[in-house]
Amino acid sequence: ALEAGDAATAHELVRDVTEIAPNYAEGWRHLGELAQAANDDTGAIAAYQKAITLNPREFQACAELAGILADYGDKKQALQYFRKAQAIDPWFQGVNDAVTKLAREVEGEKI
Repeated sequence: ALEAGDAATAHELVRDVTEIAPNYAEGWRHLGELAQAANDDTGAIAAYQKAITLNPREFQACAELAGILADYGDKKQALQYFRKAQAIDPWFQGVNDAVTKLAREVEGEKI
């Protein structure tokens, strides 16, 4: 549905997946991505948190949630989620740079 440009149907399908399989973390992560694309940060945060609760190793949800938190100014919490994503997948694109940047802002420069 997304490839066809039908975000509404994609959202409905993913919502159905989370209703049928409420413990399927990937479904919640995808729901978060769709909410984020629709500028529904509250929905995205809730969906990412649910995905992480169901699967603490859901590094993509950790990174996406961290990005939203950083945008809202909660840099300390964002850094924690970026570090969690980094610990799970140290090669995940952009996470290392985000950790370095936020660590400087939150913790200051190390001497």
